[in-house]
Amino acid sequence: MDMSAGLDAMDAAIMESLMDEGRPSEHYQKRQKVEMAALRTQVASLSATLALLVEAKRLQVQRSTDGWEKVARRQKLEVESALFDSTRLRRAVHEQRQLIATLERLLVKHRRAVPPERLPLESWQLRCMPRETQKRAETLHALLDDSFRSREAMDIRTQLFEHPIGHRHLSITSETSDVAAVTYVSTTFVAADYEALSEAIWSNWNVACHASCGTSAETACEDFGPDSVYCHLETGFVEATPTLFALAGLKRYVEPGRVTIVLKTMLSDERHPTPPHLILVNETQSIVVEPVKGGALRHIAVEGRYPLELPPSSALCALNLPAIDAIAFVVENGFRTLEDKTSSLTL
Repeated sequence: MDMSAGLDAMDAAIMESLMDEGRPSEHYQKRQKVEMAALRTQVASLSATLALLVEAKRLQVQRSTDGWEKVARRQKLEVESALFDSTRLRRAVHEQRQLIATLERLLVKHRRAVPPERLPLESWQLRCMPRETQKRAETLHALLDDSFRSREAMDIRTQLFEHPIGHRHLSITSETSDVAAVTYVSTTFVAADYEALSEAIWSNWNVACHASCGTSAETACEDFGPDSVYCHLETGFVEATPTLFALAGLKRYVEPGRVTIVLKTMLSDERHPTPPHLILVNETQSIVVEPVKGGALRHIAVEGRYPLELPPSSALCALNLPAIDAIAFVVENGFRTLEDKTSSLTL
């Protein structure tokens, strides 16, 4: 009974409030004006704070992502260029196969085969050195320039510029049953001017590329300009007993605040055939020197592929180790030599 009366009273009050067309009290109006002014002040303050935060975030994003955006754009262009080159290369390889089939038919018929004109094939893409002297220079420069343009992909894969000073890491894994994948990354501080250090490193490759250093030896084959060289590299686990063989092209690229030396190995050269007892190295190296406070940073990134089928006459067979362990043993020696050759002005 009391509850029913209370509900009736509440309904009556609600209806009276809804039906009341009178203006709010003066005290209520003043309170609303004060609250409205406070809300407007708060909105203005929050809007100013938001604008500052948005601007700070914009500057932060600009500073932190401009480089990556540039890398992404370059990578996109490289992908498009690679797709175009791949299509052109497949077409050229198809034409070459047709030519080989035609020559085989002519030889079977004992007819004299007239040497065909050279195919318009970018041999640098196949990393094979032609015999003609002029084309050898063109091939080397094209190969190394392509490696330099696409170096950022390797930098990202190896996180080259994200490691602390003193970092050194070697990874050797079985990519397939017959191929070992090698990755090496190193960052070191040298108390020297970065230009002087990069010049010393380059001079070691370009001028003194005729000497032995422990278990490694270099022999300059051809000079293709002041900033490029083509040489033999041999590495072993015992002095004067080489086991790895590389036909390496090197080129120096000087940019504002940075010097990069790119090394890329050729996979075939009729003028310099691979000795049958040595393993042919398939490798890409990037040596970057840049200035920091008090000296220079020297970064090294290496990616390589090594066959796991050792030549029967290889000195590695005497180690009685699995092929991947034997290659790891030699590769570690080679990278120790590389560290020594790139870490001081007295190289």
